[in-house]
Amino acid sequence: MSLEKIFLGKADFIVTVSEPLLEKLQTRHKTKHCILIENGFDADEHPNFKNNFSKLKSINKKKVNFVYTGLLSNHRNPEVFIKYIIYFVENYYINPSQIAVDFYGSNSEIVDNILKLYDEKFREIFRTHEQIPREKILKIQRSADYLLLFESSSIKNQGNLTGKIFEYMVTGNPIIAFGTSSNHSISKTLKHTGTGVGLDNEDDNKIKQCLHEILVEQTNNFYSPNIEHILYYSISRQIKRLLEITSPSNRKA
Repeated sequence: MSLEKIFLGKADFIVTVSEPLLEKLQTRHKTKHCILIENGFDADEHPNFKNNFSKLKSINKKKVNFVYTGLLSNHRNPEVFIKYIIYFVENYYINPSQIAVDFYGSNSEIVDNILKLYDEKFREIFRTHEQIPREKILKIQRSADYLLLFESSSIKNQGNLTGKIFEYMVTGNPIIAFGTSSNHSISKTLKHTGTGVGLDNEDDNKIKQCLHEILVEQTNNFYSPNIEHILYYSISRQIKRLLEITSPSNRKA
């Protein structure tokens, strides 16, 4: 018997964070109460987050700043993003000084290894930084123009709904999630909240269209935040939902 069956066999409820994971659990544990409660953001940590949406930033600027915060790995790899940024610099005569990409967190050597494949002149675009305190990271996220996520395009990862997306969401800045097809939980959440766009790493046209909007047209038509939908993902609301669902009056016979 697997450890999953041993531990979950004793559970009254099984809680998971995305639809694909819920479907898997319902198939494996048909007699259990399986519940969907997504990750969310802590409103106490972001008490004035609504103000971040009151005045959307001007996107007609001389320099565009992309920011990624967190762990890089083979699974969360920026290779496709870097390739397309360099493509736009080369093909649309964009001066490298007009773009800044900052990576904050672990395994920055992944970025260095990718850049070895390209001309030295592109290195000024991409900057890596060591891990810094969370309070500073939150400020950096709020000051960015665009926030980046990197995920695996594998079908088995379509249910991965990282908590990072909700941390990003309340900054009032657009989110671009690479490695997420239209069926990925991250893409669906971004679409539901209007806070960004999911990009399949294999979808050349969509990636070019997105970056053309940002770098050439200086627009971001994919960004139209819905405050009510964002509030749905506050942790306080998620806890309330969990308590309602698990109350004795709502349990299945």
